Parts: sequence; C-alpha cells; structure tokens
Amino acid sequence: MKNYLLLFLISIPIILNSQMNVNIHEAENWGQYVVNKYFPKNIKYEVISIQTISNESQIQYYVCHVYPVGFVLVSGNKLLHPILGYSWESNFIYPLQQTSIALFINRVKKIEENNKTADIHPLWNNNLDKYLNNEYRSVDPLILTKWDQGIYYNQFCPKDPAGPDGRCVTGCVATALAQVINYFRWPNVGEGEYTDIDTTYGHLYVNYAEQNYFYNEMPLRATRENQELAKLMYTIGVACDMYYGPHGSGMYNHKAAYALRNFFRYDPTTEYLFRDETHLDWDSLLRDYLDQKIPLYYGGWSDTEYVSGHAFVIDGYQDTMVYHVNWGWGGAYDGYFNINNLTPGGSDFTYKHEVVINMRPNGQYPVYCNGTDTLKTLDGTIDDGSGPFYQYLPNTHCSWLIQPFDSIENIKLDFLKLDLPDPNDFINVYNGDSNSGILVATITGTDIPNTITVNGKSAFIEFISNDNEEGDGFLLSYSTTVHTFCTANITEIVADSGVITDGSGPYNYRNGNFCRWKLLPANAQQLVLTFNLLDIDSTDNLRIKNYDGSIDMEFKGNTLPPPILVSSFPVNIYFTSSATYSAQGFEIIFRSSLESINDYQYLVSIYPNPFSNAIFFDFVTDGLLKIYTSDGKLMFSNYYNRGSYLINTDEWASGIYFIHFNDNNNFFSKKIIKIYE
Repeated sequence: MKNYLLLFLISIPIILNSQMNVNIHEAENWGQYVVNKYFPKNIKYEVISIQTISNESQIQYYVCHVYPVGFVLVSGNKLLHPILGYSWESNFIYPLQQTSIALFINRVKKIEENNKTADIHPLWNNNLDKYLNNEYRSVDPLILTKWDQGIYYNQFCPKDPAGPDGRCVTGCVATALAQVINYFRWPNVGEGEYTDIDTTYGHLYVNYAEQNYFYNEMPLRATRENQELAKLMYTIGVACDMYYGPHGSGMYNHKAAYALRNFFRYDPTTEYLFRDETHLDWDSLLRDYLDQKIPLYYGGWSDTEYVSGHAFVIDGYQDTMVYHVNWGWGGAYDGYFNINNLTPGGSDFTYKHEVVINMRPNGQYPVYCNGTDTLKTLDGTIDDGSGPFYQYLPNTHCSWLIQPFDSIENIKLDFLKLDLPDPNDFINVYNGDSNSGILVATITGTDIPNTITVNGKSAFIEFISNDNEEGDGFLLSYSTTVHTFCTANITEIVADSGVITDGSGPYNYRNGNFCRWKLLPANAQQLVLTFNLLDIDSTDNLRIKNYDGSIDMEFKGNTLPPPILVSSFPVNIYFTSSATYSAQGFEIIFRSSLESINDYQYLVSIYPNPFSNAIFFDFVTDGLLKIYTSDGKLMFSNYYNRGSYLINTDEWASGIYFIHFNDNNNFFSKKIIKIYE
C-alpha cells in the first residue's frame, strides 16, 4: 500500500471510438448541473473554467473548476457515469502524483482489453432537467477533522531523516482509523499490549492499557505540534503492524478490524467486509451505516495482489450516486465521488473494495462530561460527551479550563454543532480560570454563534442543563493566538553589551522558527559571548558565525560552552527549530570587557527563580544592581552593601527580566522570570 491518493473517480477510460467521446460543452452542462443541484445554496457557485485531462491524445476526464472553491469531474467517455466526483471543500490541482496516474493507466489497459464493445451509459441519453428537480436522500459529512500523514501527525513515528520533519509518515490506514476513532471519541483508554516488529525500524512496543486518549485536546486540523493527536496516530500504526517508511507507510495484513477489537475496545463483531465476496447490495450496506451516523473505514486497490491501494473514510452521501470521501490528506480533494465508475458494459474493474463494519464503541459509552477538564494544548475540540448517537444528560454541570502553558494573547471558540433546545440549558464562557472571571458569552438554542474571542491567557467554559428537555448537545473547536518570540527579520545590534535570547522566557521556544541577529558593535573591538542558558533540542540548531569564517559554531543540547571571544564583525546568529519538539532556548550575554571571560557567578545568589511576589538577593560584595525588562528598559537601580535583601515584586508584570550587578571589578548578569501563582 502506498500513501498516494487513489481517486477511484479517476479510473481513466479508453476512448473506443469518437461516438464515445464527451465534448467540452457536454462536460460544462453536466458540471453546472451538479453545481445547481448538489452544491450549498447559501453561496453562489458557478463553473468558471474547464480543464481537459488527456492521455496519449485520448480524453480521460474534464475538470470543471468552480468559483469560489470546488470542482466537478466529468467523464470524458460515455461508457462511464457522467459524474465522477465533485467538491465545494477543496480545489482540484493537476497534475496529481505520477505514481497515482501510473496506477490509473494500468486500469485503462484492462478496460481496453475487456471492452471491445460496450453501451453508452444510459444517463448520457437523458434530459438533465428530468433529474434536476428530483428529490434525493443525503447524509452530510460526519467527519469534521481534516487530518494528514506528515508533519505534526507523525511526531512519534520512527525516525528517518528522509521523512517529513525527520520521521516516517503515519500511513493512510492510521490516518483514516484515527479520524473515525476521534469521531466517536472512544476509547478513553486502550487495552492490551503489542510489539510491531519492523524490519527497518526495529521493535515498536505500545502498552495500550497505559494509553489515555484526550480527544478534547485534539484539533480539527494540525497546524502546530499536538502530541495527543500524534500519540493516537502512532499507537494505531503499531497495532496494525504498519510497514513504516519516510514517503509512504502501509498495512498489508488487513489488521484494522483486529486492532479496533483488541486494542481500542470496539465491538467484538467489528470486521472486514469485501465487496468481491459478498452477495449484499453494496450501496445499500454503505448507506445503512451512514444513516445510523456511523462513518466507514474504507479501502480499495488498483490491482488484485494488494500491492497498491489507499485507505480513507466514507462519511456521507448525496442521492444514490456519490459518497463523501475524506481522503486523509488534510482536506485536499475531499468531496463526493462515484465509487462505482468502473462498470462499462456491465464489467467491474474497481478492484478489491473493502469496508470495516460494526465499528461501534464497546463499553460504557458515551463518556459524558463531568467535573472540570483542564486542557493544555494550543488547539482542540470540546463536546458535552453525548457523542453522535445520544443526547446530553439532564442536570449536567461540567466545565473545561483552556490554559496552555504558553504566552497566550487570546483564545478563539468556534461552534461546529449546537443543539440546546431548552433555554435553561446553556454554555457560559469566561475570561479567566474559573466562573468568577469576566463573562464573555452565554450560548443556548440551536443557532451557531459567530466566533467568540477571549482576550486573555485562559478561558473557562461551563455547561449547565436542567431536568426538562435535552438535545444533541454541542461541539466546538478552540484555537489560541500566541506571542511571536523571534523572527526571520534580522535584529541588528550595535551596543557593546547586552543580551540575545530566543525570547521565549519561561516557555519553550516556538516550533518552525527561523530567527536572525547581527552583532555589529559601534565601539568595541572585541566581544565576549557567554551563554547564560542553553537548552536546544537535538532536532534544532543554533549557529554563531562571523563574516570572515574565523568563528562558525553550532550548538545543541544543554551543556553550557565556554565563553567565545570575537574579534571580527559582523557576527551573525541563526536559530532554527523543527516543526515538533522544543526546549527552553538560549540566552547569550555579550560584553566588551575581557574580564567577563572569568566566572563571577558566585557574586550574587538569587532565589526563587522563577519568582512571584518577591525575590531574594544575597551579595558577597558591595555593588550596583540594575534590573532591565526583556526589551532593555531600565526599571530598577540601587546600590547594595554586602548582605541579603528582599525586593517586593507584586507590581511587576509577569515575564522576563535581566539583572546586572557590578562591583567595579566584576560584572554579573542573569535572567530572572516573574510568574503569577
């Protein structure tokens, strides 16, 4: 199995004769027909251009590009159903990956070999108006996540320098299963243990009974590190004996259903059903599960040897024609597709369709909310715990505290589902860490509100219901806006002394950073660079290099290096961090005095650090103490005799400060951090 997108809709037809060709005007008519009938009515959609996709001068299909977003794929051959797929969620970008196209062309050869004569699909001979007014059944997409396989999702997958962020990809199986598991928000803890013996990456062991899954801390789409999501992806991969790789990870043993039953506590009847081996009506089977609000883990192959395939999620349908597919590529190409398109002349060349059925939680389900859940991730989703099948409980009183340990500017809440029919059932949102904070919003009813913004570093959400009428509850997503610590814009420093830091203060530095500084002192002929803090993850890099190359040094880890003497300028400092994993960062003190090479840390003792309401200083000699804010402003200056002193810091803002102590012979500098209790 490869992690390439196998669009069953694009199973490319061979044009047997000119009468089977679809011209561009017919394609445009069908494209606009689909837009008019199936696209949402609250936005004006229209076909704005048509792209012809051909192979060896034969038309394969047409792409009707839709404004403002979307596409309709129309067959280029009248042997096939006119509509291959459509979407208003994503644009269609061609060319696709060449490996996928090669798989499609192999199918074309099969069609050519087995269909010397065939009838035109009956829909090509019917009037579009006849279908435009038809009523149709539908199930809207059940899965709201748009998860992928690479960076952020693969944080715990085996390391491989050729992979995204230096790791293997999760694989389409893990991504598809993870999205369905997250939909049910089950299990909260796994069971059993297992070792996947990978021929390349060794023994991959997971004790599932020790794995707690916190779905409230998993986002709809990962745009930055999220260990809860990455943990779910990896533990699924191990359970399925994932054959890991840096460019594609696959499963060859049809183990998804087994993994769900034995490690993730799903129904004992959870099993595979293969289209080629059942007499059941396949479409009726799929629609029956979707009508029950059960999304389907689905797979298909481009061959009969189970070599090249793709796993994805079918989670909705429109009419009896198309199913909604979440391909597991971060939303790319998600939309409605005809999975029965390779049936020209009554023959079926869509190989080895398979689906996992009876995937229902097995245990005390649903897991209703109770007490207060403290959320530490920067992004996530929150629901009342009733899940897709049930209503929330009467007399509920539960809450969530969104309080990541980071430099937060604001927290935004977006409701995805809201059904609180009794006006005495409501959700309160507060700015702060409890319901004694400032009330920002009260939500009830069924109308989705606009984005709610909490301008603070924490948000408290409480849900209260009475004992009258219950509903389906709510689901919301939250995201945080964080401060920027440093940037790629060059910070030019002309001072002869000062501090260079990644800017993160008491927090870890940002992932995906590239920051630059240039030291070009106005007066000093030499500078001494002394590390006061060094804590750089092994995947990240801090580099110091001067213009003539006499100094070119890289730093990782947390061992403080000796002072660095620089005599030629400018000196460039580069800091690069990976997409995942971070640490405390660095702090470099630079000064022109050669005496600063000596260690004068014994001059001053400071405690506690970090501090809150007060900080103590012990001076072993007389000297001048100066305290600067992180942006270099002097906020405190006083001369002290030898001894111990307490400084009240009640009025200080939280953040980073730098102390300078000078006894006329020696100079001492250190970073201190003010936090709130």
